[in-house]
Amino acid sequence: MPSVGAQLADKVLAHLRGLCYFEWMLKRTNETQSKLEMVTINQLVPKDHLLRKIDRAIDFSFIRERVAALYCADNGRPALDPERLFKMLFIGYLFGIRSERQLVRDV
Repeated sequence: MPSVGAQLADKVLAHLRGLCYFEWMLKRTNETQSKLEMVTINQLVPKDHLLRKIDRAIDFSFIRERVAALYCADNGRPALDPERLFKMLFIGYLFGIRSERQLVRDV
């Protein structure tokens, strides 16, 4: 005679098998994906967007030179690109985004 634990395990397994079958029945569809659409950032951002105009007008490469002394080249984790960080803060200022979390989501 099987123990109480074995009986309980058999009941749980039978219940799980029923759930798996039921879940499979719910997910079954006849639809198939027939097309793939590729989208790039350049397609999503309009040509006359304010940030494109700023990018053409301002060369932000000077930031790396200005902050180079503040970064250690051979100790610790690799740093995030200071130019990119500055651009993110600049975008936050331009668009009035006060939360860093919201800024990361928006960028």
